[in-house]
Amino acid sequence: FTSPALFMMVVWLVIEVMFLLVFFQLPPVAETEEKEEKEAKKKNTMATTSDQNNLDTSDKRISNSYIQESTQDMFVSTTSLPQNENTSLLESTKEDNRGIDDIVTTKTQYGSINPVKEVKSSKEGVVKRIRTVLASKCRKFYGMMLQLLREETVLLLAMLFFTILNHLILETGLVPYVETMLNWNEFGTSLFFSGAGVVVICSFIIVSILSRKISDRYNLIIGLTFELFAYIWMVSTLGNAKKTRWTLEEFLFGAFMVIIGLPFFIVSSASLYSKLLPVNIQGFGQGVRRSVASLSAIMGPLWAGAAFEMAPDFKFYPFYGVPLLLMVLILIMTLLSFSKLKEPSYI
Repeated sequence: FTSPALFMMVVWLVIEVMFLLVFFQLPPVAETEEKEEKEAKKKNTMATTSDQNNLDTSDKRISNSYIQESTQDMFVSTTSLPQNENTSLLESTKEDNRGIDDIVTTKTQYGSINPVKEVKSSKEGVVKRIRTVLASKCRKFYGMMLQLLREETVLLLAMLFFTILNHLILETGLVPYVETMLNWNEFGTSLFFSGAGVVVICSFIIVSILSRKISDRYNLIIGLTFELFAYIWMVSTLGNAKKTRWTLEEFLFGAFMVIIGLPFFIVSSASLYSKLLPVNIQGFGQGVRRSVASLSAIMGPLWAGAAFEMAPDFKFYPFYGVPLLLMVLILIMTLLSFSKLKEPSYI
């Protein structure tokens, strides 16, 4: 076993023990699902029963009215005929009514009087319902997008995308960079990530203290300032790809500046986003935010690999320069829309 593997094994064992300890405190999901299924079946049974009763009642009314109207029409027509013709016509009408009664009785057993018309009307009804549902869904989605695509929410989503992208660029390129410039092995990389974890925890504690005294948008500015200063430092000191006696110190200082600023941004942006997002689209908005973060997590390693391929020609300026440009863009956008990032008064 190597040192990183042992460390990850211990972490996963701790997670498994915690999971087993809290497993029996979870709500009985199976019982809840069974109850919900039973209630749904009862509702469906009651609905189908009532629909069948209504259908039978309507069929009886239609058949009775049909027979009455046909009888009245035949009675009126027979009054204007001679006696012999009246008698023969009445007898034929009775026979026809018997046939109609049989047909109506047979058709009411299947829930319709004219099957051809019923099939056409049912198809038209299904198509109409599908169009209605699709139209309502499109209107609902359009309304949610209008509420989501506002200046402050778009800004927070862009900040999330660029910050996660920059973080994944550095995290992906860390191992090949330290192997090339600092001659680190797996043990040295493991020590670095362990120290980074301690720094992140301390930074989260500082954020929890400051968030009680200052608002989220000011915490956001603090985090962006740390990130911007760190990237300026790394471009100016590490971009030329030259080994000096201070390369290790310069790298550690810039990396830990990035790590310190990251919790300020992550906590403040998530809190501010949930406060500025309308209540009725919280689920939709949080899903969009998670999708943006996942997209940036995919694109970050791709750019890191491309930047290292350009290192022989352009050194490490593309590797550190692109995150710097993105941070400058984020800071300019934040300053221009700073007034929009104010928390609502009811919170």
